[in-house]
This record gives sequence, C-alpha cells and structure tokens, in this order.
Amino acid sequence: MRPFFYKKFLSGLASFSLLLNQFLPFLSILVNVPSRPVYAQEVAEPLTFDQSTNSFSFTDENHQQPDYLFAYRTDEDKTEVVLGKDQPIYAGTCSEDGNCVDHQVTKGILNIQVKDQTDVNQIKFAFDHGDLIIIDQTTVSDLELSDEDNSWLKTLFISRRYLLHP
Repeated sequence: MRPFFYKKFLSGLASFSLLLNQFLPFLSILVNVPSRPVYAQEVAEPLTFDQSTNSFSFTDENHQQPDYLFAYRTDEDKTEVVLGKDQPIYAGTCSEDGNCVDHQVTKGILNIQVKDQTDVNQIKFAFDHGDLIIIDQTTVSDLELSDEDNSWLKTLFISRRYLLHP
C-alpha cells in the first residue's frame, strides 16, 4: 500500500509541476516587475566628447576646478598634451588670429588631481568607430605621465569590433 501511495504522490507532484510551468509565462505578465532596480542611480560618464566643438569634458564632483593633464594620440601618430584647469578641453591647436585646427583623437589619458589631495584619478580612453570608450579608470600617484602611460599611448589600439568581425 505504501509504495502505491508514493507513486501516486510523485505522479501528482510531477503533473502539478508541468502544469505550473505551462502557465508561468502568463503569470509574469500579471506581476509587474520593474526592468531595473528602483534603488539604482544613473552614473555620469567620467569623460564625454562633444563632436561639434571637438572638445572633452569630465565630471567634477567637488566643483573645485581640479588640475588636469590631458594627453592624447592623433591620427597622425603625434602625442599632444594639455595642462590646465578650465573645461571643456579643446583637442586641437589655435593660432593667435583665432584660426583653429581640430585634431582627430584616437586614444588618450586624462589625469585629474583635486586640490589638497595626493591621489590622481586616471582615465584611459580610445575611440572605436567614432564612439568614446573608457578603457580603464585607476588612481595613480603623480599628475605627470609615467613611462608605462607613454608606452600605452604609442601602442596601436585594436578595435573590439575588429576583433569580433575582422
């Protein structure tokens, strides 16, 4: 009698499970599940590029106009460096008479140092088919570029799209 009961019980349980799995997709329509967590905050991009002005801007959370070193590589295999505090950072050269020549930036490094802080925030970026891609964000000890940073600027950037679709 006992084995018969267990077989019937397991058979009924399996049938119920199959029936539940049949109606589970319709059950999700009835239950309103948010597509993203309610507690999530939108995070600002650390570096943005405005194509119309050929300039870069970074988020300044402390509103203290930090010192920055902005080094970038051009499509002509030249490295350009801009030191300053003011934003946006124009990627190009201008003469005294106001004529400006835009540089085509391929990759770069932005070092940001807030006043009275020893740590320097570093953002490495590159352009991939016109899209600004943040490669790495880290903390370094000096506003100046290291030998490793200079070497990284000189290396060829291979597009992720090229690696996926040659």
